Amino acid sequence: IAPRELRLERIMQPSLAREAAPNRAAAEETLRKGDRDRKQFVRHLFNMDWDDPAPYDLVVNTRTLSIDSGMKLLA
Repeated sequence: IAPRELRLERIMQPSLAREAAPNRAAAEETLRKGDRDRKQFVRHLFNMDWDDPAPYDLVVNTRTLSIDSGMKLLA
């Protein structure tokens, strides 16, 4: 997990996977669509709320834990 604003900033960063970083409106749409799709997927398959951390064994907040540290934790 991470705060919405941080997630938007990450989406707007240039990437090797695409030629240019998306503008804010495109990043917001990407985030909104991704969150909606994940929520529907988890609801459909497991009848659970995607936002509820209780069913998960581990929830990593990437605002307070770097991506490298999170990867080491998972490994």
